Amino acid sequence: MHTEAVAPLPPTTSGQWIFSRRSVVAFTLAAWVFAARAWLVLAAGSVVPFWDQWSAEALTLYPNWLDGTLTWTQIVAPHNEHRIVLTRLADLALFSVSGGWNPWTQMLFNAALHAATAAGLAAMFWPALDRAGRTIFVAVLAVVFAGTSGWQNALWGFQSQVYFANLLTLGAIAGATSSPLSRGWWWGWLAALLALFANASGWLASITLFALDGGTMLRTPNRQAWRGFWPLTLLVLAGYLVQVRAPQHQSLHARDFEQFVTVFFRCLAWPHVTHGLLAVLMQLPLAWWLVDLWRSGKTAEPADRWILALGLFAGLHAASVAYTRGAGLPEDRPLSRYQDPLLLGLAAQACAGIVLAQRHGLLARLALLAWLAALAFGLVALTEFNLTLNLPYKRAHDAASLANIRDYVRTGDATVLNRKFGFAEPPEDPAVMRRVLDDPRVRRTLPAALYATDLINVNRPPFVVRYSPWLTTIAGVALALAIAVAPRRRLRPFG
Repeated sequence: MHTEAVAPLPPTTSGQWIFSRRSVVAFTLAAWVFAARAWLVLAAGSVVPFWDQWSAEALTLYPNWLDGTLTWTQIVAPHNEHRIVLTRLADLALFSVSGGWNPWTQMLFNAALHAATAAGLAAMFWPALDRAGRTIFVAVLAVVFAGTSGWQNALWGFQSQVYFANLLTLGAIAGATSSPLSRGWWWGWLAALLALFANASGWLASITLFALDGGTMLRTPNRQAWRGFWPLTLLVLAGYLVQVRAPQHQSLHARDFEQFVTVFFRCLAWPHVTHGLLAVLMQLPLAWWLVDLWRSGKTAEPADRWILALGLFAGLHAASVAYTRGAGLPEDRPLSRYQDPLLLGLAAQACAGIVLAQRHGLLARLALLAWLAALAFGLVALTEFNLTLNLPYKRAHDAASLANIRDYVRTGDATVLNRKFGFAEPPEDPAVMRRVLDDPRVRRTLPAALYATDLINVNRPPFVVRYSPWLTTIAGVALALAIAVAPRRRLRPFG
């Protein structure tokens, strides 16, 4: 079935957008993803700070903030390979609003950023899809973004850097499709600039846009295209200048080309992170769509550029993970905290497959069904792995860490910080823990619940987390109803 090209729909005013079906679906999708992530926090979250939080937050950020000695140099200082300026600013804001360090608030903030990214994807591609296509696309986003694949980022308050990078990358790509130097274009350029200070992968947004506009320049060089290209060139150069080398992580780089390729294809095969060959299947919609767009000879529409940019971004992220962390990954699988950026590429694959099904009838529809089936099987396997191994590990880690903290505070015996509770190493670095707990200036910033005498309330989550199962159910019903009543509307041109 071919979709008839029609004139673009009239522009939507801000008031119409607020009450449009698209905004309702985007809002309910965000509510669903947020509630589902809050449920994950209920299942495996903890008030106990996790890993880098002890050194990056407890030792410097909050004590210096309270003492008035925190400087902008410390805010922009590197953390490993990253400049996590946005995360530090967000954590300070949450610290001030919450009246102290509250990991629960950090996790909920991460959930909100993650939900906003899912809603942004739904809103971006909504006008380009027909009724059935919208239902499939939103359903894919709902399942994928509410899943457990990014459990480390979801349960580690420090990881807002990943969600900032994803959301700003999406904003940069959406804005870059506007006319060069227009208001929307400058908003996109600003998002790309801010992404440089989310984490190291934020630079990939600028590189993606640079490659996209560079290709346009090569095909149809003109003055207008150049006006939009040179600022992106400066942005890529700025991103290069703010990059950080971390010699201590040199051993984590891929040992050889074979390992690089293995990790790269396992990233692209997501959610089949143990079967790199399935990358061929999972990347098929985008490959077919590219051939179809090239053969049509039509000028790429904004949504075409979004698909291409998101697919390219995911590929760059996969290459980055394979190169910088290839030797440090168990069984050459991308760790959970590296998987969330891959969801942007999966959204591009889903949209490409749906568009092909709209255009090419039975064969494309069968291909889409096969791709959706492969996605479903992969998600089931990945979810089972997380539920049976990773999340129980996280709960055991936090329980061990809390036991060590409470016993050290009660007895002052440093040997308790070395207890392993069955782990290969103590749950947290004993030296860092002792520095934190022995320094009154630092210790007073720790979550108050760590010192509670009532064990029942030590790890008591906030209201939103406790009632997340009910909130997830309500949001799910609202999302289903919002999709079900979406009207049949004419499509914007697409490719």
